[in-house]
Amino acid sequence: MSQLGRRVSAFIMAVSSEEHYNDSAFNYFLLFFLFIFLAPSTYVFARNRLAKPAAAKPTCQCAACMKRKREADGSPATRSYVSILKVSLLVIFWSLFVFLLFSVATANEAPAPEPYNPYAVLEISTGAANEEIKKAYRQQSLKYHPDRNPGNATAAEMYLGVQKAYETLTNELARSNWEKYGNPDGPPAIVIGIALPRWLVKGENNAIVLAVYFLFLIVLVPTVVSMWWRKHNKAHAETKPDDNSLKRYVTMMDQLTRARNLIEFVSSSEEYSQIFIRPSDDEALTRASKRLPEAYSIKKKPRLDTAWVRKVQSLLHVHLSRQADKLPEGLQEDLDAILRRMRPLVFGTLNAAIYRRFFVPSTQCLRLNQMLTQGCWEERPLMQLPHITEEMSQNLQSKKYKVSDVASFVALPKDKKDAFAEEEKLTSDQMRDIDVVAQQIPFDVYFSKFEFGVADANGDLHQTNLQQNSIITIEFELTRWREAGEGAQDQSSDLIVGDLNAQRTGIAPAAAAKTIEPVKSRSLKHLRSRKSKAEEPAAPDAKPASPAADTENKDKETQQTEADKKDENKEKEKVDKTKSLKKKVVIEPGRPVHSPFYPGERDESWYMLVGEQGGVFLNMIRIPNFSTRHEGKFMFQIPEQEKPGLHLYTVTLMCDSYLGCDQTRHLRMFINKGTAPKPQQQPTLPAPVDEDSGDEYYSDSGSESD
Repeated sequence: MSQLGRRVSAFIMAVSSEEHYNDSAFNYFLLFFLFIFLAPSTYVFARNRLAKPAAAKPTCQCAACMKRKREADGSPATRSYVSILKVSLLVIFWSLFVFLLFSVATANEAPAPEPYNPYAVLEISTGAANEEIKKAYRQQSLKYHPDRNPGNATAAEMYLGVQKAYETLTNELARSNWEKYGNPDGPPAIVIGIALPRWLVKGENNAIVLAVYFLFLIVLVPTVVSMWWRKHNKAHAETKPDDNSLKRYVTMMDQLTRARNLIEFVSSSEEYSQIFIRPSDDEALTRASKRLPEAYSIKKKPRLDTAWVRKVQSLLHVHLSRQADKLPEGLQEDLDAILRRMRPLVFGTLNAAIYRRFFVPSTQCLRLNQMLTQGCWEERPLMQLPHITEEMSQNLQSKKYKVSDVASFVALPKDKKDAFAEEEKLTSDQMRDIDVVAQQIPFDVYFSKFEFGVADANGDLHQTNLQQNSIITIEFELTRWREAGEGAQDQSSDLIVGDLNAQRTGIAPAAAAKTIEPVKSRSLKHLRSRKSKAEEPAAPDAKPASPAADTENKDKETQQTEADKKDENKEKEKVDKTKSLKKKVVIEPGRPVHSPFYPGERDESWYMLVGEQGGVFLNMIRIPNFSTRHEGKFMFQIPEQEKPGLHLYTVTLMCDSYLGCDQTRHLRMFINKGTAPKPQQQPTLPAPVDEDSGDEYYSDSGSESD
């Protein structure tokens, strides 16, 4: 038999033999696993119980927020039962650990057998000569011979031992084996110790052991794996829209798609086709639809006119109109389930808009996400604040207060806020809630740096000689800060580049390329006419201008340039003076989005999109939540089909969670004739939005600083 066969046979014999089962080793094994489970569990439990509560941040105490908090925390009775269960399990397992430790410490283990020594058997010193070995052998043989000791089993055993010792010391192979392995017969047999208790192999326990094995391997393990797999598949399916839904979005999408149209898109998602429809739902939804304001009612039937599409669409209109509390309990649960599946579907419509290369519909997809997150229509951004109802929002937007969004509400003088609170009978606690939430809404994010152009080998940006296929790099810096008592500054501005900028300011093109200056908004038609006039060649018979006329024109240009500089300096001094008189308040990040009407918690994100106004989508990046400042780069490519001339591109910065925080930059670029060579570094085009990666849809090369 080969050596491998002998080892397998030895293993089978050891497994089937009770003597190889080691109770002590099993106790050590169990102690080890109990400790690696109990030590971290006890530490975490003690830390949570004994830790001092952190200073509570001001939070909104409105009814919707408190309801969500109660749902997230659970009832006090449930929390008490869970705590008692944790303490009980820890006590039981620690008691078992102490019992096993005591058993191991007091166990009397059998001493290990001494190694075989043929010299000791013959009672001679190690390394004795052959004559001495033979002499000792004759003496010991006569002493323990069976004829001299009839019926003495011990003597017979000793006689065999003497024979083996003599053979070991006189046989070269046996002696070599003993010196090498400690055994004259060669390598010792494999001794297997199994760290399991001996009662597992006792005959009377076979039925119990087999039953436990059956339940564990045949029932428990497959059940746990199946439950995990189903949960994993369900969670994965809930983070991505169905392929049929995406195809439907692409088919329904066009350039005129707006946020209200997208409600029908997401309502017709295949994910909602299995929604439960009760016999009483139709009547309840009809009553709910009649309560909706006329401006927000459903005007026409959906293109996919089925019962589940009508139900989902009606519930979303009810949600955006803040009338979900008037629904029956069953429909409220259905609406909550619909909203939990909604976010991946909204970003599925964004995928469809990107696929169709539609710029405005792409921004409208993010607008719909803002509306659904806040539970209000885009015309009512003030309803993002707690306790503000539809009637209060209309009152604030009236001529009396002239408040259109959260930023203008924050900038409202204190006396007018007090008058509004008194008029609407808002308490001081309610006004405190409004102020707390207003401080969370990031309407104060603005571009503190915005430069763009074609990057050269050194990384410098140049705005001259822009052509088709040119890669435009935008270097930007976002800053979020709030001045006490003031709303966000209007950071929207038009930028002009290249020869057109030099033409407006009278600066040479090379000098104009070094800076980007905000200019007053002008119509695209007006700027095109100026450019065309500047490029129009002089008539052949035209007389050259006189030196006096040239001098007069130069004087006018100089006066115009100086006037522009004076206006810019005055505006800069005004802003600097305003900033110096006000206290800078840094917004503290890290809080989840205030969305009491939307299930679950999440952090805000920002998206920067670029495209032609009303035309082609070019690129988009995602900017994660940041504290006070974020720097980054953003690239897009001028389309190859772009005709030479003046073109208007729009860069839009949008928060995915709040209304009224968008920032827009308009880029006017003059595209020259010709095609730029293929660049080495291509812009990263947007990949499909994927909710499965923890809300990380897009990333840029930016960095954050506090």
